[in-house]
Amino acid sequence: ASLAEEPSIELAGEVSAGRVAMVGAHRLARRALLACLVGCCLVVQLSWRGGHDSVLAAVMPAAPAGADVRRKRFALFIDSDAHGPANWAPALQAVRGEGDVVAACLFLAAGSPQSEDPSWKSTLDALGIQAKVVPADEASLELAAEAAQLVAEGKVEVIALAVKDGDFHFLAEKIQECVQVFSPGAKFEMMEIG
Repeated sequence: ASLAEEPSIELAGEVSAGRVAMVGAHRLARRALLACLVGCCLVVQLSWRGGHDSVLAAVMPAAPAGADVRRKRFALFIDSDAHGPANWAPALQAVRGEGDVVAACLFLAAGSPQSEDPSWKSTLDALGIQAKVVPADEASLELAAEAAQLVAEGKVEVIALAVKDGDFHFLAEKIQECVQVFSPGAKFEMMEIG
């Protein structure tokens, strides 16, 4: 074997509609991390021949011809009882690390001191988060209805919730129920922001 040979690639597992692309070493790590985050399970075994130390091979699905490759669209909903101003920017950053934030909303209980606090309003405005003041006993219903509407209208693929520990599963179920009413069969994902 000559030292000038290209690296050989062995694939383990089934790869449908895939293609092998040559990428730099730094991009392979990023692609592997992304594949893990979205639940892809591809195993790539690389064996090197020769002095190719800056080029690796990665397996990635082929995009259909003319397809628009884009990031997922997210809506972020925050419970003000669970997350105050110190958590808003990190929550946005966490979601932006996964995709594009197309809607962000903080639910405030009507009559609470925070609903009248000008510093909260200015911070929310600066971050681009909409403040929604709702009756405390209707906040879950309002959140679920708003999330379901965004999914049903095709504006988002992922709903991110920054809520109390015990509320995530309850709200996820309510959102799913609402989506089935507005748009039966619509597909979306849920993301919990801690």
